[in-house]
Amino acid sequence: EARVRNKPRLSFVSGRHTIELSSQMIVAIRRFDTSFKLWSDEDYLPSIHSYYRYTDRQSPFAVLGDVNGDGRIDAILDGLTDSHSVLIAVLSKAGRYRVQVIHSWDLANPRSNRYSPDSSLEHGKDSFLAYCRPRRITSPYEKAPLTLRNDAFVLIHAERASSVYYYRKGRFRTFTTSD
Repeated sequence: EARVRNKPRLSFVSGRHTIELSSQMIVAIRRFDTSFKLWSDEDYLPSIHSYYRYTDRQSPFAVLGDVNGDGRIDAILDGLTDSHSVLIAVLSKAGRYRVQVIHSWDLANPRSNRYSPDSSLEHGKDSFLAYCRPRRITSPYEKAPLTLRNDAFVLIHAERASSVYYYRKGRFRTFTTSD
């Protein structure tokens, strides 16, 4: 659930993780698609909540950081529209915000997703977001290290794969960190 605030922030309200976005960010999201909404805590695999580290920068459905390097906080949001599951960036540019679609998938009910990491069976969304600070990253899956100049995020697929997404030259690029 997104609420209006001057500066974006992640919070825990009435037993649920939420995000409060600036009015400019909300306007940009509405221009993108008025049906957009975030995935909720209940949409993710229950086991994710047992090990996920919630912070003021990250929640499974959102990351806050200056991904494009202009000094203003941007938002990476994992959600859905009436027709698709989408991963979007709400990026600042010249004092305004715009939405950039990072990924779009066919819409599916995450609670119908069966996941069995061991002998147990869970239902829910098995991919989630995490904040990645500027730093140097190496990976056995990439030829050269990556030096992050700005904030970035990681898209993690539980017990399968993860990639760092970073913004450079007007688009998001990926750096595989596990398979």
